[in-house]
Amino acid sequence: NNNNNNNNNNNNPTNRVVLVVGRQAATADLRIQHGSISRQHALLYYTTTTTAATTATTATIGKDDNSTTTNKDDNNSLATTAVANDNTNHAATTSPPRFLWIHDLGGKHGTTVNGVKLAPNTNVPLHQGDQVQFGNVRDSVFTVQFDSNNDSDNHHDYPKSETTTTTTTVQPLEPQAGQGLSGRAQREAELKAMMESLDAAPTYHRASAKSNNNPPTIPQQQQPSSHDNNNHSNNINNINDNPILQQHKFPVTQVFDIPPHTDDDATPKRATTCLVLDPQGARVAQGDSKWLRLYAFSGMNQSRREPFCLTIPQDGYGVTHVSYSNTGDRLLVATGSAQPVVLDREGSDEVIVQFVRGDMYVADKSKTTGHTAAVLGTAWHPLERQIVLTGSTDGTARLWNLDGKTQFEKLVCDKVYMAKNQRGHRTQVSSVAFHPGGREFAMGTECGSLQLWTVQRPARAERVVHGSSSNSNSNKPISFVTYSNDGTRLATRSHNDSQVLIWNPARLTSSAKPLVACVGLPALHEAANFSFGPDGRYGVAGASAMIPAAGGDGTKKQEMGSLNFYAIAKGASTDSTLMEEPIFD
Repeated sequence: NNNNNNNNNNNNPTNRVVLVVGRQAATADLRIQHGSISRQHALLYYTTTTTAATTATTATIGKDDNSTTTNKDDNNSLATTAVANDNTNHAATTSPPRFLWIHDLGGKHGTTVNGVKLAPNTNVPLHQGDQVQFGNVRDSVFTVQFDSNNDSDNHHDYPKSETTTTTTTVQPLEPQAGQGLSGRAQREAELKAMMESLDAAPTYHRASAKSNNNPPTIPQQQQPSSHDNNNHSNNINNINDNPILQQHKFPVTQVFDIPPHTDDDATPKRATTCLVLDPQGARVAQGDSKWLRLYAFSGMNQSRREPFCLTIPQDGYGVTHVSYSNTGDRLLVATGSAQPVVLDREGSDEVIVQFVRGDMYVADKSKTTGHTAAVLGTAWHPLERQIVLTGSTDGTARLWNLDGKTQFEKLVCDKVYMAKNQRGHRTQVSSVAFHPGGREFAMGTECGSLQLWTVQRPARAERVVHGSSSNSNSNKPISFVTYSNDGTRLATRSHNDSQVLIWNPARLTSSAKPLVACVGLPALHEAANFSFGPDGRYGVAGASAMIPAAGGDGTKKQEMGSLNFYAIAKGASTDSTLMEEPIFD
């Protein structure tokens, strides 16, 4: 908003309480992290009149029970708790706030009220029950709810809220602030009064709920499908009755779908490219070809399963891999670019660390300070919170110290590990994983070789197995590697192979054979992975295949996925490979 708008709009008095809606943390009071939200997207403010009653009226701009939001407030409520006042367009309020307005600041994606997009730089009053959508955040719809403290106030034409909400009374500035002064002295007095009002403890009250015999109904567009509720409930009941599940005590108690995000109905659904838990098991990060979603299990229930953060780590690139730090306070995100980024655990748009891009014209990649091609794999050191590892299609894995050297405010790598195939030529690195002890790491390559490196010896790999797939002559690329929690087992997976191979890393040689092959795992996507159980006795992996569509003539096919559990024998012989079928799926 600006002074010109104030002068040109008769319905916009200068006395108001203002909240800024936007994406920028430094300026936004109500922050929404989404690519379609501008840094300063819209304003919410009250207007006052000279005949206003002395009883203050408060409002809550909150989340409808049946809508979703990207706001990270655990109470799912955006309350008017801040008073904004600057030297350009915000003045001290001289009377209690009366009417709520919204002002669109002219962003590219605009603001919608009740399905109607607002014209840029215009002011529109908000009424009880209005539905407000900022940008293109279709899974975030806010509902306006008012609560009046004075039933006899006829001037205010908004009805009372019928829901029980916790609201904050906005304390106006002292009307005497700055009176009798002028110029800088008046401004200093106003600022002092504003700071004192901000330091004052807010007062809270709970609105009384009006009895209603008819319970609220879920809007049609917000009703969960039968697949989400009924089928999942039936599936869980069937699983809990399975004797194999009861015998092995697999932790399968709740099921929910991670909905692929689409900008519009015509956009095809995006496949998940990575899925990772934080060290505490309280959060999960999911990435696809555009978005990074962060979920908190503590904020989920049967009706609310949306991510608390939906963000784009790098514009124009999808998410290829994500790793949590060993303390869970940060995320290392690899995209299709050569420069990974480090984000905080809340997924804010402010990048903590960005890595330097190497010189792509230097033939010897060990002489460059960063990756020159897409990064596909990331790993965080299990013991050192400032050490991370990345693998790229430029044929190198790189070790980075987040407190190390920088070049033009971008991080420079510490060590370079050159991956080579059986003929000594450079090969792409598709996956990396640290040993739980932190002294070595595993590297999966495009040529199908499994390579183990000592962190302090970047000259050459310590142990290498070439053609580590079901057929050693096929040289199928390894798309995923991971260690068990105790480091005694190492799993590799190729999306071109229908099985996961379990190795003994301590006895890995050029002629070694896998201990166990978990079969029956076809994969349609390169992001297929594998996970060990806490004690290494079991493993779980997803599978996907094309099957005939239901109700069709057999020519039309659809993708079907399954989750398979395996028992991993600890005493498997190194002379032959034990073929394991899934014990439960």
